[in-house]
Amino acid sequence: MAKRLLLLAIVAVVLLPVQLSVSPFLVHAPTVQRSKKVKAISQNHKKRKKVKKSRSKRAVWPAHLSTQQVQRVIRVALHLTKMPISWQGPLLWLAFRESTDRPLVTAWEGVGNEYAIGLMQVLPSTFRANALPTYENIWNPVDNAIAAVRYIAGRYKNPWQIPDIFTKYYQGY
Repeated sequence: MAKRLLLLAIVAVVLLPVQLSVSPFLVHAPTVQRSKKVKAISQNHKKRKKVKKSRSKRAVWPAHLSTQQVQRVIRVALHLTKMPISWQGPLLWLAFRESTDRPLVTAWEGVGNEYAIGLMQVLPSTFRANALPTYENIWNPVDNAIAAVRYIAGRYKNPWQIPDIFTKYYQGY
């Protein structure tokens, strides 16, 4: 008992002077002061002149989306296509399975002479056939998800009808 009290006293003396902050994951970690060099780099980054936009439409999107960002993209696509929100779960699973939540990925294996592109891995011909009139950028995750949702609705009626969905034998939609 005396050893426990001594250990608690030592821990209290060591930890009390350290400021604690809450991280997004609810784990307490000591607050770290940023060095002058890091501050200077971040200040320069904010002041940097904007670089000319690339002609490629791919440059606007991050290489990987968080789960929350993918959820928002799919919710917007479902809203714009007037499909039920209950489709969100299967579509999230498809997005992760097809592209690992990366909107800028291109499939390495082609179908005919085309390669699937984007968050939902849609073929360019399928995208052109299913895109809404003002949503015509295959690299945009929302546009890509809209085309995928419309294709799934037209071909399978709902995502649960896709062959082998949620199984290890899933081959693609």
